[in-house]
Amino acid sequence: MKKRTKGQHFVPSSYLRGFATGAGKGASICIYERNRLVPFRQRPQKAAVQTNYYSFKRQDGTLDDSAESFLARVESEAVPVIRTLASNNIQLNWDDRGRVAFFVALQELRVPWTRQNFEEVYAHLADHLMKFTARVPGLLENELEELKEKGEDFDPADAASIREFMERGEYTVHADPKVSLLTMLQMAPMLHRFYIEMKWTILRTSHEAPFVTSDNPVVMFDPAYKGGFWGVGLVNPTIEIRFPLTKTAMLVITHDHARFEEWHRLMEANNPVEAKTLRQTLPVIDVFDVQPRAVEALNALTIVCADRFVYAPKKDPKIPELLKGESRASKVHVGSLRAT
Repeated sequence: MKKRTKGQHFVPSSYLRGFATGAGKGASICIYERNRLVPFRQRPQKAAVQTNYYSFKRQDGTLDDSAESFLARVESEAVPVIRTLASNNIQLNWDDRGRVAFFVALQELRVPWTRQNFEEVYAHLADHLMKFTARVPGLLENELEELKEKGEDFDPADAASIREFMERGEYTVHADPKVSLLTMLQMAPMLHRFYIEMKWTILRTSHEAPFVTSDNPVVMFDPAYKGGFWGVGLVNPTIEIRFPLTKTAMLVITHDHARFEEWHRLMEANNPVEAKTLRQTLPVIDVFDVQPRAVEALNALTIVCADRFVYAPKKDPKIPELLKGESRASKVHVGSLRAT
C-alpha cells in the first residue's frame, strides 16, 4: 500500500524551487517570517507545509486525501509549463495556458490566508442564522421539541436560557475545514475561466534583482482604486492579478479590453460566428524586461500581502521592515461582508 503524504504543501515545493539558489539537495530558499528580523534558509520540500492540511475525516474515522491528490496532479501538469513560460519567449497553446490559469486560481484559494477567510465568513453567517432563529418567537422551542422526539437530550424548557447564552456571545463558532476545501474547488474553475482569456504579460528580471514569492503569492492590485464599498476584485476594470512564476519572471493578468470590446461589437452586429472565432483565437502573451527599481516595487506588494512567510532567493534587508504589522492582502470583513 502506498504511504500517504502527511506533510501537505499549501505552496508547492516544485513551485518554490523556482526561487531557490543552489542545485539538487543543496537548493534552498531564504525564508522571512512576519514581525521577525532574522531570516533562515530551508529546502523547498520543508517549507510551506502543514500536517494533513487538505485531508479530512470520513465517517469511519479514516482520512480522505482526495483533495491533496487532486492538487498534486494539477501541480505536476502546471509547474513544468510555468518553468518554460518563465524562461522562454513562447506563446502557450490553450491546454498549457489552461494548466497555468488553473494553477494560479488554485494557488489563490488554497493558502491558509484564503481558507481561513472562507471559514470565518461561514462561521459568521452560521452564528447570525442561529441568533436569528433563536429570536423568532416559538421557533427555538419547536426545534428543541423535534430533537427531543428524536431521542436527543434536549428540553423545550431550556429555550430561554439558550437564548440568553447566545445573546451574551459566550461561545465561538468554528467552521469545518471542509467548508474552505469545498469553496476552493467550486471557485477555482470559475477563476480559471476568467484568467485563461484575460491578457497575460510576463515581466522578466535578472538573477541579480530577483522576484520573491510568499505564502499568499497571488496578489490583486488595482492602480486606479481610490476606495469604495466593493473594494478590489476581479470585476474592477483596471485590476491586476500578479503572480511570481520564478525568481526571474512574474505573470501579470489584466482585462483585455480591446478583445472584449471587439467581441461585443461582433455580437451587436449579429456576427456570433466571428465572435466565437475571436474567443477561440489564442491571446498573445507579451514579455517585458523590468529594471531593478520596478522589481523592488513589485516585490514590495508581494511582501506586504504575505500572510506569514516570504520566500526569497537571497537575503534582503528591506524585507523584514515590509513584513512588520498585519498583512495587507484582500480580505472579506465578516461584519459587513465587504472585500478590502
